[in-house]
Amino acid sequence: QGKAREVDAKALVGDTGDMSVAGVGASLMQTYLDRIIEATFLPGATMLRVSGFEVISLVLEQGLAHPLKCVPALIALGTSSDAHIRSKALKLHQDLCFKYASFIHSRDIEGVRLAYEYQLQVRGNPGDVVGFSDSADVRDAPGRPVAYLQPLYSQIRSKRMRRNDFLTLLVKIGDCESGTGYMVGGRGASRSGNGARNGISDAKGGSVDDVDIAFVRFVAENLASLDYKYLDEILHVIYQISAVIAGTGLNLYHYFETEPQTESSARGGAKLWLATKGSVCVGILFTLREFLKAHYSISEARCTAYNPSDTSATRDKPVTWHVQDGSSNGCMASRGRIVWDACNPYAVRPMSSEADFGDQRLRFRQQMAGSLAVAEEESTAVGGTSGTFGGHGDALAFTAEDSAPVDAEELELLSMGVFDAEDSAAEDGV
Repeated sequence: QGKAREVDAKALVGDTGDMSVAGVGASLMQTYLDRIIEATFLPGATMLRVSGFEVISLVLEQGLAHPLKCVPALIALGTSSDAHIRSKALKLHQDLCFKYASFIHSRDIEGVRLAYEYQLQVRGNPGDVVGFSDSADVRDAPGRPVAYLQPLYSQIRSKRMRRNDFLTLLVKIGDCESGTGYMVGGRGASRSGNGARNGISDAKGGSVDDVDIAFVRFVAENLASLDYKYLDEILHVIYQISAVIAGTGLNLYHYFETEPQTESSARGGAKLWLATKGSVCVGILFTLREFLKAHYSISEARCTAYNPSDTSATRDKPVTWHVQDGSSNGCMASRGRIVWDACNPYAVRPMSSEADFGDQRLRFRQQMAGSLAVAEEESTAVGGTSGTFGGHGDALAFTAEDSAPVDAEELELLSMGVFDAEDSAAEDGV
């Protein structure tokens, strides 16, 4: 028989100083962790921010609080210009992803939002916030920016289902029907129970300030700068953008075409301005779609033929980034950045007058009219019904089911429950 082990009777009844101290420490951390995280992002308090981050590190390393509480903060701090804080935040997040892969990604979108707010705090002006870093210590290729969300994406990309769900959620941030507090037609209007003319309706008391164009641009620039490895990744982003254009974009287009452009009532005018800001967000997705096609040399035919449920070997086809000199498209730059002033100026410049809002509506209507014309032309060429979205034309060639946007409730469920154990098991077989 083995040697008998000594048992401390005091430890069995929990009457030791060590256990008492450990219990108090964990209780304190769980009580004040939210305030410590807030202190880590206080502007102008460098020492407090560094101390707060060190406390967060100790809490995670010793397991004194649920790791999910710290995930958004780690994602945001991973965009810091301080190399020490950035590298340590990325290391902590990587360790959490390894230990708790089944649930740790359920707050990723909150982390994306906090990363934007952190960059806004650093930059000071929404127009100056960008979705990429030019720091030499994080740049992979000369002249090519690196997305702030690249480390997070690298943790997700190995599982196709998880990766595609994350990319879908990022694209939906630019969908004003699902991500900015008001609905435009379709299911949004019917759910509210009091839809307005032409399918435009309010939800949750939306206001013009609910549409955060700078946040949408931040996400779009991240999607443009991610280091994609396979064709399937880019085609999935383009597919989701096309669905937003065919749903929300078309609703906004019809609203601008039929609604009087000078509203006399305050309520009608606010809705029109809200829809106008939503059209800027859809326009940002328009630009992102063309940017990805150009830099990865993807044809329109390949985009429209993509099926997200396809399991063929095409999805594992590697892709290569191609530098554009900007001569053929004013929205492209030689350094791999979108030139917003050339194609969507109100993505970086606020609309401050009636004339600006009117100019944006005109730009959006022209942009949508061009896409509709291409869809009708190609639909007729393949023998389809002219003017429909069911064929294989262009960005708008989708069935009604495909183009129906994800509403607010579905978006929340997708964000919080998409990475459950059943999905993880299914991904292992993909």
